[in-house]
Order: sequence, then C-alpha cells, then structure tokens
Amino acid sequence: YTYFDAIAGVYPAFLKLPFQVSGIDYVMGKANWDVVVDVPSDVSLGLGVVNARNTRMETEEEIGEALRRIAPVVPQDRLYINPNCGLEFLPRDTAYQKLVRMVEGSKKALEVAECAGLLSTSVGSFPKPPELQAARNKMLRGELGRDELEQMEREATAFWIHAQEDMGLDILVDGEMDRGDMVTYF
Repeated sequence: YTYFDAIAGVYPAFLKLPFQVSGIDYVMGKANWDVVVDVPSDVSLGLGVVNARNTRMETEEEIGEALRRIAPVVPQDRLYINPNCGLEFLPRDTAYQKLVRMVEGSKKALEVAECAGLLSTSVGSFPKPPELQAARNKMLRGELGRDELEQMEREATAFWIHAQEDMGLDILVDGEMDRGDMVTYF
C-alpha cells in the first residue's frame, strides 16, 4: 500500500511488482486518479478513498463517485475499497463509523450499479483503547507483566474483529493491537 502521495514517479512499474493486491491512496494522492489509467489483469487494486487522517465523515455519495470513477480502470472483481491508511490516530468511535460508512456507501453504489464483486477491508492499525496504551506504559515501567499485556492486546484485537464482522466488512484485519507505535515496534 502507498500512503500520502501520488505514485506518478513509480507508475506503471509499481503495479508490475510481484504482489496480488496493490493499494493506492486516492485521498492524499489525488493525482492518482489521472496517473493510474491501467491495472494489469493479474493485479487487484486497493482503492484508498476513506480519509483516515481526519474525522470528517465521507458521504455515501462520495464513496459511490469514487467507485464509479475507478470502474473504467479496474473491474470490481479485482477491487477492494479501504481507508487510505491506518485509522489508529482517530478516536475509536470515529474510526468505527468511518468503516461503517465505507461499507454502507460501497453497498449502496453496488445496488445502484447492479453489480457484484467489490470487497471492503481496512489497512494498517486501528485506534487502541486507552487502557491498552496505559498498560503498555506500565509494562515499560515494570509494573505489568508481558503476559498481562498480551492478554489485553488479544482482547482489543477481538473487539475490532467482532466490530468488522458486525459492520459487514468482507476481509477482516487484526488492527495491529500488538504494535505500540510505528517507531518502537520495528
């Protein structure tokens, strides 16, 4: 997946890399609408059209328009709709509602178009519950054991798995509850 910019400098080579799915950010990389004019027949496209970096809720119409716009470039059976990047910096309820809206918007667009095959998913990390963040700090200070932290991570992961099932996402992700942040994790 690409985040935060257009892929003009690496297109079309990017889509020829040995991956089955190439995810592209169409929110921050608005130029991608003009750059990506063809997708190889053996590649599926992750259409990052829900902005994971702000709390503004996309409308069903905006989501539908993105699907209509990409339709000439890649068939829906090779298309995944998802946020443009991880949702981890949003409030949990906002992240949840953005995913719900994404599913609702894509389903409405499919009903109008009378076609099937579009799959919905997410990318990256989901927001961690405050108690998990606090527990991670306690562990670093030696006030909490690793086993206890891992149990809390499993519970937070289970929350997001069930939430994605409830909202109707087609492909579930774990939300990276075991990742403290993008710096110390690696």
